[in-house]
Amino acid sequence: MERQTVLQLEQITKKIKRKSIVSDITFSLKQGEILGLLGPNGSGKTTIMRQIVGLTFPTNGKIVVMNEQVSPTNRKYLKHIGAIIENPEFYNYMTGYQNLMQFIRLSNYEITTTELDQLIERVHLTDSIHNKVKTYSLGMRQRLGVAQAILHKPTILILDEPTNGLDPQGVREFRELLKELAFKENVGILISSHLLHEIEQMCTRLLVLEKGVIIKDTSLDNMLVQTNIIKLKTSDNHSAKLSLETLDYEANLSGEQLIITLKTASLAEVIRTLVQDNIDIIAIEQPRETLEDNFIKLTNHSQGGDVHV
Repeated sequence: MERQTVLQLEQITKKIKRKSIVSDITFSLKQGEILGLLGPNGSGKTTIMRQIVGLTFPTNGKIVVMNEQVSPTNRKYLKHIGAIIENPEFYNYMTGYQNLMQFIRLSNYEITTTELDQLIERVHLTDSIHNKVKTYSLGMRQRLGVAQAILHKPTILILDEPTNGLDPQGVREFRELLKELAFKENVGILISSHLLHEIEQMCTRLLVLEKGVIIKDTSLDNMLVQTNIIKLKTSDNHSAKLSLETLDYEANLSGEQLIITLKTASLAEVIRTLVQDNIDIIAIEQPRETLEDNFIKLTNHSQGGDVHV
């Protein structure tokens, strides 16, 4: 069944004092999709997210959320969105629980005590929810922010650097929560992060920004292409090297491994050659380029120099 488009940006441009912050931004987000928004600092990621949630508005272009166009005079679309933009803000003198209850009252959301308790458990704050927020670590504040963002069961979740301050266990739990929201509850998620290995483990699609424009819109699989390098461990690496070199392969010994560079040949042909020469293959690996590898290539190519993620 065709998944519904829940968010559509069409030719969005944002200018401040005649300077373009983002230009001609066009993309969509579907139900159950986790879309990663990547780019160096200053590339426009946060600007795009702020426009989606109505904290600022485009100079040109159109944003549509669940068939409602985003505008200063139409705030109906906000009921469909949960968001963490930059650092979530709370009343420090109140407890985490009191903050959530205050947010519920101000937003006119309907949620039972049981549902709220389940939500608090879901973000792993049960033991500290009745402590004052001023005692919370950055990671605990992020968890509370996530609870606030999803308590009204939004159709769309907008997350700007949401794993800031989380320890490795917290990052893993957060990743699993997002996957559950997307793949089981059909929430469309737009997330930006500098932790590319985390984006690699959770996103289904990627947008790469550079200087305020989209330079790549592709699936995660297309960004994780296999290299032309094969790493082998055989029963006789030296003989395997000689055998492959006679067929014009580039082969080099490295410790207990034989490193082969494929040209036009395929992995299957390498295996067939070694088997025919009675050389046993003990281990074989064809590495993939990581998301970080491809991100650096894209942004370096775009700006002709080094980039810091």
